[in-house]
Amino acid sequence: MQRLDAVMEIRKRWTLNVIVTFWLMLSGMALLSYYLRYADEPVRSDVIVLFVGDEWMARQKEAAKLLTDGYARCLIIPAYNRLTYLDSNGIMFPIEYNYLPGNSVYLLRKNHNYPTYYENTHFELLEARRIMEKLGFKSALIVSSPYHMRRIKIIAETVFKDVPKTIAYIPTSFEKHHCNIIGAISWNMEWIFGEIIKIMWFVTYKH
Repeated sequence: MQRLDAVMEIRKRWTLNVIVTFWLMLSGMALLSYYLRYADEPVRSDVIVLFVGDEWMARQKEAAKLLTDGYARCLIIPAYNRLTYLDSNGIMFPIEYNYLPGNSVYLLRKNHNYPTYYENTHFELLEARRIMEKLGFKSALIVSSPYHMRRIKIIAETVFKDVPKTIAYIPTSFEKHHCNIIGAISWNMEWIFGEIIKIMWFVTYKH
């Protein structure tokens, strides 16, 4: 009887430890997720800067919505060296455009102008600054996925620290969400750890 009681006590403690560990893990994920998902309210700006990558269609939809809502008239896609303008009839036309296939411009400019260890987002922000300075733009709305925004903000504050620029960070609201808790937890863990590692890498090589 005493042995059975001891086994039951061990099981209770093990179950409690599992529950506490799981709760702490979820709480930590929630805090990190909240920290990484930085967002500003959109304001009237000179240009929208659009980042390439996963969920590309969702990001494009957010940029298009900002354009049609009148927050800016120009759109930069720095990875492609692409600049387009929205005219008074709501038609987009190119001001500057690359005609090389695929990501050739991205590879050529990155490999020729920047250290190979630079993070891709860092490269895109440096290209955005280059284009903005070329055209005299002083303000921008930066559009990407929600889980990239804190990292983009950290890098942008370094890229634009010595020039007077007004930057707002606008995550797309069009990304799909996981419909089950297992998929959501797994996906959140993957992107949280990925973002933290990328932030640490940027901080390491810039300091």
